[in-house]
Amino acid sequence: MRHHDHLTSAQQNSLLREIGRALVKAAPRNWEELRLECDALFDFSTTEATAVLDDGSTEQMSTPVEVAVKLGKLRAGMYTPGKGTWYRAVCRVTRPGRFKAHYSYDEEPSFPIPAYDHDFLRDSRAYPRDSASTPDWLRRRLAAALEAEAVAKANDK
Repeated sequence: MRHHDHLTSAQQNSLLREIGRALVKAAPRNWEELRLECDALFDFSTTEATAVLDDGSTEQMSTPVEVAVKLGKLRAGMYTPGKGTWYRAVCRVTRPGRFKAHYSYDEEPSFPIPAYDHDFLRDSRAYPRDSASTPDWLRRRLAAALEAEAVAKANDK
């Protein structure tokens, strides 16, 4: 899906239902709540799925591949020109199957291995934002990436 293939609210909800069903299918039998956290950029993402069990304990889950793929489609389809798209999504499924999702368009994503400034530049080129929708942390990352790009071009001459 290209970043300009906007998803309607109905299409977004359909993808969220599919994500929820896939999580429930992968969950332990005695789950009470499922939590899914996703941090994403244009060409990579990380997900963490956790089940809260009926005794109050938690269990890490493997995120089904189809969930990661659908999250990528959701992120791309939620792009709004000038506003960009989200960097972090937190989804919760509670019994009997209620689903809630929260998206952060301004919070810097957190990856186990830190992303390079250039990764943010690639994301910004795929999902451009206007100045008013660009948080300060992103401005700094983009400026550093553009400076490194300019130095690399100058050294190639």
